[in-house]
Amino acid sequence: MPAYVLTVAKNAKLTEASGTGETGCNFKMESAPQGQREAPTPGGPPPSITMPVLSYTCHNIAIAAFAANMPSIPAGPRLDDKPVVDQTGLKGVYDFSLKYTPTIPAGASLIIVGQQQPFADVMEKELGLKLQLTTAPLPVIMVDSARKPTPNSPDVAKAFPPPPTEFDVAEIKPSPPASSGGRAGP
Repeated sequence: MPAYVLTVAKNAKLTEASGTGETGCNFKMESAPQGQREAPTPGGPPPSITMPVLSYTCHNIAIAAFAANMPSIPAGPRLDDKPVVDQTGLKGVYDFSLKYTPTIPAGASLIIVGQQQPFADVMEKELGLKLQLTTAPLPVIMVDSARKPTPNSPDVAKAFPPPPTEFDVAEIKPSPPASSGGRAGP
């Protein structure tokens, strides 16, 4: 099935952890974006933006757990709902930290100020781990056959309570995005 495979690029650049202390990964924003430098003008150049620097730090984590958690990394690699399979062969637990910038979607009309450092590129450069789209064997559920269900007995309707004759009605209307900051009132 289509999947992203995590492999060792040339040689892994990971530091083995002591195995003591907290286990897991943390995310934080190292520096906030400075925003647009100038307002866009109709027919003019696209607006410019400085991307934030994000940090993802892991302690005492197995590479298999890191790969399994990759879809939930904020602004991490774009996986298009495909799983990540660990094929590094690395055993043990490791400590590492990655600093990266979010990836801008293709076709976005922005001028990016500063150097782009996408997650997958930083992971390959700093850790020696490579993420590639390919196919991999994955567990699946396969239905071999199905049979037509037996019909319900004529008395089955008597076993359920009668359907309600009255019900409440609610009307929900969208509001402009700028109103009330997007939060519902008390």
